[in-house]
Amino acid sequence: MKNKMKINHIKQRTRNRKNIFLLFAAIIACALVSSCDEDKPDDIGGTDVAFGITYKNSGGIEMDSLLPADYICSFPQQGGSLYFYVESNVGKWKLSPGEGHETWVEIWPAEGKGDGRFGIKATPNTSAYPRDYSINLLNSAGQVMGSIPVYQDPAPPSLAINYSTTPKFVSSLGETFVVKVTANIAWQATSNDSWITIGEVTDSTQQIVIGQNPAVQREGSITFSMIGVDQSVTMYIKQLDLANDFSNATKVTVADLLSRVGPSGVGTINDNLYIEGYVISDRSKQALAKTQMIVQDESNKGVWIEFTNADDNTFNLNDKVKVHMYGASFILDTSSKASKVESFSPSFVHDATPTSGITPIEITELVNLAQYENALVTLKEVEFPLPFGTYVNITETYYNKKPANWTATAEPFADDTDNYGHLVRDKKGNIIRMYTNPAFLDRFKILMPWGSGSLTGIVMKRVKNNATSYFIRIRNNEDNKVSADKNTALSRDIMQLGPWPNNTVALSSITAYIGTGTLKYTGRVNQNVLTSSSAEAFYYVASQARMAPVELNPDGTPTIAYNNNLSYWGINTQYWWGNPSSSISGGSSGEAWVITTSTMNATGPGAVYLQFNSSSSTSGPAHFTVEWAEAENTPFNQWNHVANYTVCDINNSQQLMQYVFKLPDAVKGKSNLVIRLRVNSQERATLNGSNIGTSGTNRLGFIRITQLKN
Repeated sequence: MKNKMKINHIKQRTRNRKNIFLLFAAIIACALVSSCDEDKPDDIGGTDVAFGITYKNSGGIEMDSLLPADYICSFPQQGGSLYFYVESNVGKWKLSPGEGHETWVEIWPAEGKGDGRFGIKATPNTSAYPRDYSINLLNSAGQVMGSIPVYQDPAPPSLAINYSTTPKFVSSLGETFVVKVTANIAWQATSNDSWITIGEVTDSTQQIVIGQNPAVQREGSITFSMIGVDQSVTMYIKQLDLANDFSNATKVTVADLLSRVGPSGVGTINDNLYIEGYVISDRSKQALAKTQMIVQDESNKGVWIEFTNADDNTFNLNDKVKVHMYGASFILDTSSKASKVESFSPSFVHDATPTSGITPIEITELVNLAQYENALVTLKEVEFPLPFGTYVNITETYYNKKPANWTATAEPFADDTDNYGHLVRDKKGNIIRMYTNPAFLDRFKILMPWGSGSLTGIVMKRVKNNATSYFIRIRNNEDNKVSADKNTALSRDIMQLGPWPNNTVALSSITAYIGTGTLKYTGRVNQNVLTSSSAEAFYYVASQARMAPVELNPDGTPTIAYNNNLSYWGINTQYWWGNPSSSISGGSSGEAWVITTSTMNATGPGAVYLQFNSSSSTSGPAHFTVEWAEAENTPFNQWNHVANYTVCDINNSQQLMQYVFKLPDAVKGKSNLVIRLRVNSQERATLNGSNIGTSGTNRLGFIRITQLKN
């Protein structure tokens, strides 16, 4: 007896069934038909198989449509899902990948019995080539009863190389280097000049060999072409002549070199010059990107050099080097807007010799740091006013990524996901930040120390929200000599709230860990803290700050993977605007955190500071005012203004950013001091013009009020 598959003509009929499969786009029909001449096993109950697709017609009525034999299941480049039904009397059946199977197609469920349903999902196609696939339907004996052809459109062709349009300078003696190619299509490199040779090639790299130049400076190019598409990228090369070779270069100081570039930080060195200095960056700890090297000399100036490839940077901390600067192109870094040399060739770095390094510049006050940009300094006596977590307290699954809800409008107020900033304070109260990045291999080495001491690192510049600031970046944990002994701190505690070590203890109120004080919210009568999300109370949210150090594996991942139980917790609450339960606005304006404490022990000349960390949800509040009074029921217009600040949307920063405010001397000696962090604008934290949502939240992770001891 022979198996047969009956081909059904297209027909439609209404069915009364639950809408369990939804189509995400216009229905693209698929059909499955073929025949098999194998003998039918006795346990197969029939031979008829038909396939169709479920959709809703213009009247919203669910319809089933059987499909003809010549249809192909087609997906757009972006991918998507389609859902099908089976009418069958072959008993048990299974869908199995056929020839050309790839992981880009998923089938669910992959088996059934009699009549049934299944879905096909295609992931986005990043290749410039279309792809196809075949899904086989098998009966219980494993016989192929038919196939579904699947097709997906290609992505637009693309090709990029890791060099800009600025010409790459190469030595007159010649050199060999590698160009990294990112493409979704087959490509080839072609030399446009006889002295440029195309070397070994892989799917993503192209070796280039430059011969010795016997005559004058020359220019050439290489074309990287997409095969089958009339598109290409050109790389330009300039090779020095002997007159401009390193052997004939004139030595200058880094200070002299930078003066030739000028205050804009942008320009090209057209004279045959070289500098001699010390590598002050530590590539082994990845405090900077692997492509970055900073060289400083005795003029107390440093220069930021950016290699094209990480493999080009083979120079170690404290190496003394001579750097040929002829043709060096200074640009402004896209992120920080600081000046750097781009696309630098390692063949321009000569005579690297290990040494004990350059002596850091000692600084006793955190002022006028612009003069030390890209130089190694030691901050002599400093403390961390908010010693929270480890060096990097960023959501670990979002390192260097832009979350889906990232907004460009909030970016000026965010540290994004590629830097974490700890506050650093000197004994006179001057404040800067110490930034570390998620690639830093000492990022979980210690918990932040509570005492004081010296801090060594590189002074670097950044422009954020049209404001220029200077910060310090340590190179390794050994640069941090701040003591863990709290008795050595430059300030003393008046009051501390948090950080909270777990989220399993419900609280009737939030009270101080150190000193006396409470934390309240003006939007409700009850001030209790719950262990799960609630619109009626405070609740805990993880602060993404580890409570204990952890070592790293050789691949840079922590030996103990992060989970929220390893993190400190913050206090979260919602309904920040128009809250009818408000105790300050009657529902007509913004709500406030209310911090109550006593400053009777705050005597002497030392300044008093409020410091905390905070973030908001996507629809939470952005703009706050810090203000104080001696009673919580002080009339609205009689509160004393301290400062305004903007809190970042957590989806931009994936961290609780740190804030510090110097309080006026008038707050000293108060038996009852009340500080409000009050929302002063209806704009939400995405800063895109939308209003705060009723479920939008703000979070505080750690609050301290301190007084300098001097």
